[in-house]
Amino acid sequence: MMKPANPASLTRRLVETAPEAIFIRTKDSFSYLNAAAARLFGVDGPEVLLGQPVLERFPPECREEIRERMRRLDEFGQPTVSDERIILRQDDSQVNTIISAVPFFYRDRQSVLVFARDITERKRAEAALEESERFAMNTLDSLSAHIAILDRAGTILAINRAWRRFWEENAGAGVTGVVGANYLAVCDAAVGAEAENARTFAAGMRSVLLGHEPEFSMEYPCHSATEERWFLGRVTRFIGDEPLRLVVEHENITRRKRVEDALRDSEAQFRAMFETASVGVAQSDPFTARLVRVNRKMSRITGYSAEELLQMTVEELVHPDDWPADQERRQRLMAGQAPEYRMEKRYLRKDGRHVWVSVNMTLIRDATGRPFRTVATVEEITERRKAEEERLRLSTALEQTAESIVITDLAGMILYVNPAFERISGYSRQEVIGHAPGLLKSGKQDAAFYQQLWATISRGDVWRGHFINKRKDGSIFEEEATISPVRNASGNVDHYMAIKLDVTREMALESQFRQAQKLEAIGQLAGGVAHDFNNILTSILLQVELSSMEENLTADLRDSFQQIRSDAERAASLTRQLLLFSRRQIMQSQDLDLNGVVTNLTKMLQRIIGEDVRLQLNLHPKPLMVHADAGMLDQVVMNLAVNARDAMPGGGRLAIETSEKIVDEAYAASHSEASPGRYVCLSVSDTGTGIPADVLPRIFEPFFTTKEPGKGTGLGLATVFGIVKQHRGWLTVESEVGSGTTFRVYIPAISIATKLAVAGSRPKPCGGTETILLTEDDAIVRMSFRKILAKKGYQVLEAANGQEALKVWAEHGASVALLLTDLVMPAGLNGRELARQIKTNKPDLKVVYISGYSAEIAGKEINLGPGEAFIQKPLGSDELLKTVRSCLDG
Repeated sequence: MMKPANPASLTRRLVETAPEAIFIRTKDSFSYLNAAAARLFGVDGPEVLLGQPVLERFPPECREEIRERMRRLDEFGQPTVSDERIILRQDDSQVNTIISAVPFFYRDRQSVLVFARDITERKRAEAALEESERFAMNTLDSLSAHIAILDRAGTILAINRAWRRFWEENAGAGVTGVVGANYLAVCDAAVGAEAENARTFAAGMRSVLLGHEPEFSMEYPCHSATEERWFLGRVTRFIGDEPLRLVVEHENITRRKRVEDALRDSEAQFRAMFETASVGVAQSDPFTARLVRVNRKMSRITGYSAEELLQMTVEELVHPDDWPADQERRQRLMAGQAPEYRMEKRYLRKDGRHVWVSVNMTLIRDATGRPFRTVATVEEITERRKAEEERLRLSTALEQTAESIVITDLAGMILYVNPAFERISGYSRQEVIGHAPGLLKSGKQDAAFYQQLWATISRGDVWRGHFINKRKDGSIFEEEATISPVRNASGNVDHYMAIKLDVTREMALESQFRQAQKLEAIGQLAGGVAHDFNNILTSILLQVELSSMEENLTADLRDSFQQIRSDAERAASLTRQLLLFSRRQIMQSQDLDLNGVVTNLTKMLQRIIGEDVRLQLNLHPKPLMVHADAGMLDQVVMNLAVNARDAMPGGGRLAIETSEKIVDEAYAASHSEASPGRYVCLSVSDTGTGIPADVLPRIFEPFFTTKEPGKGTGLGLATVFGIVKQHRGWLTVESEVGSGTTFRVYIPAISIATKLAVAGSRPKPCGGTETILLTEDDAIVRMSFRKILAKKGYQVLEAANGQEALKVWAEHGASVALLLTDLVMPAGLNGRELARQIKTNKPDLKVVYISGYSAEIAGKEINLGPGEAFIQKPLGSDELLKTVRSCLDG
């Protein structure tokens, strides 16, 4: 079996064997640790901490702060900068660390990649450094170099013993160069042969003081009467920025200069070989990193002439991102911790481009062992690095892409899978490499499907299609896939590569959208049918009641009228449910506590569900406020309870629960009908027969029922669906055959409850003598209203539309006590506008609005003012008379 050359496996081994601790946090727990992380936490292996809380690895006093940082990282996805933290090892010992965290997806879950480095030794070194500063002056005194510390103005703050001795011997005790003297002034005032060098040195000190240069050094002669002497003068900033301090050092380099003179003679014989070398060669001062010799190849690599290079330091050539590592290796070399070092880094060319070079650097020491020169051989490797980076980019892209990548040989055996494949399928690389992709088959696609796939790729063509596959845990997922033949340099196909996108969520959302469209279309049809019945039923009810008022009716005729009335009321109930489903019912909302709605229905629910069904209430401890129509909410609870009762013919348990739910962006993205925000949830669960999977998509359709003929109308759940949608909410259903069903209703929550007035009992139907302006465009309904009102003593003025009503008002307005008007009428003047115009002349006019369903007011709320009332068609005479009398009586 062929083993794949897997670039990603190297990356995994590097992570596993990395000296730096690396672990992954998913939610609040460890989901991955490398070996270094296990050592850092003091456990025998990574598996000890898997699944354990991350916070327990930090001292208790800082856990709250870390928990907040974890929350901010999860919510906002911003990487955490390096932060020093103390962690607790398994034995409760403490370790100082630097921790960095980066959010990313790990195994299809939002996770955080954490890097931790043990800095205990560094902390100890810092403490030791602080202790050593106490002995700084003793150390300075032990040095042979002449050292002074200056402030920003150039005033000498401290000198070592060698400095003091030099000035006493050469300038006279207490005259110049002592503590308190201004060394810049001393240099500026120099005379004689040393004056020029002194002023140059003063200029260098000023450059460092002003921040133009990080340091300054120069060699200069300082001959005495008895011998020639050479000194190296250095100026550097003291550690720390404030207050600014300079360290001035004068080192006697006479011996080194003599050695250099001796070496100068021998150097000539090597010059030709140096200049003609096939690799770049550069020498630099080990202390200042200033280049002191370069060959022609070095000039070609960097683009600078030799003269320009000799005015530069190594730091000016090295890319800023590579300089810290370069400097660290230089310091190790200077300290004698390594005889040489090799490093691949970038040089900045004169033309602005950067080139990759491989540098091998050694250190030359003088006879005393003091660092004298660094010698570097430099080989340009730009093309090699480009090839390596290209391979790395390809590997990184394959490893990090969200699409599942699978590479197989010609026989279909898997050679490589990326992390996305592992996350989506649930299989690890070790489980699938060397096996065929058939282990993902779900059985939902036949053999002909796979035969066509193989026929396409076998002839060298690209196959595109849709997979229904099975994860390791047995769950089904869907993928859009492209399988392409991969050709080698000879043009022959030697691999196949599949790029697959998980579209399970998208397919589910598409299904939800289709179902919503279907129910919306049914709702529009149902609403239209209900509208046409409203006026008809109103006319039937009122005509029956008028006929029933006649005297000398036979008993049979009265029974017939009663039967007609009963049938009309049943039709009205059916119409009302259709309006609720289609969301055309007019709402009269108020602020309600959902807990109170459920509690008020408890006694009625127990009577409805019967003694063999146990009712269990689990109500939220705090009020759950919604702005809703109380009657509609009652109907939701009752319909769901009746539906649950019917699913438990042998008895069982009915559980009603209320709770709060915060819907975030992630939940809303996976539920097409949900929007982010705060909601209250009504959950109704039963232990009944459950709903089969093939029936579940149709349960909210009106007139759809699985009950026997005569046992149900098929409007119960359809009504619930319409009411919930009209309240800007949504429903979810979970059901398993034989295990029961749970309906969850989500309605937007409100924060403040409005105190509601308790309505008193409405008066019994009675008449009056007031004048009523009746405006109704349906002639039969208008006639029925007029007869009923007239029989009760009212004076009725009629109008077929708003314009006629204004004319009647102009003649008889003074006598009109109440306007009884349909909300929507022809001729462009609706009931609202009619009432507004009339009230400009008579503000205290009482108004009763009447309406059946109409497109203009479908699903809207009726906001009534003082002295106004509303009646929904169809209606009978009792409701009409009660509302009119109640409105007139105020």
